[in-house]
Amino acid sequence: VPCIVITGRGYPGLAVREVVSRCEKNFNIPVLGLFDYNPHGLQILMTYRFGSAKMGREGIQHTSDIQWLGLHWYDVKDAHPKHFKKFTANDTRVCDSLLSQPFINQDQRLYNEVAQMKRHLVKLELESIDDLKTFVVEKIQKKKFFSTPI
Repeated sequence: VPCIVITGRGYPGLAVREVVSRCEKNFNIPVLGLFDYNPHGLQILMTYRFGSAKMGREGIQHTSDIQWLGLHWYDVKDAHPKHFKKFTANDTRVCDSLLSQPFINQDQRLYNEVAQMKRHLVKLELESIDDLKTFVVEKIQKKKFFSTPI
């Protein structure tokens, strides 16, 4: 799969989003996103997709049609309980904030993922996936992420 891999810790800055956006547009490279299963992971996905409201007009300038590779509830629901982290009050607030956003409410898949997080009150980090390389390859092979935006 021709692609560029960008890793990050936390929310992407404007420069990172600009590189991703330009690569996607100029080289017709699909953008796949793999995020922790938690409200902040979903917010990071939304930042790539819709920009950052905190940055005003500049924040929405460099967005991409990122495809959400995971983690989804069905990816983590059977994980060993030792891998789950407890939800905090802040996680609940982030979920509530996400559920109030139009782009979440207009997409049943996104809405369901946030609802599942809030219902089960657990989160899981990518580091908990035993064989992340195999996980990613299988996800790409099983689905058509390149043609179906979120």
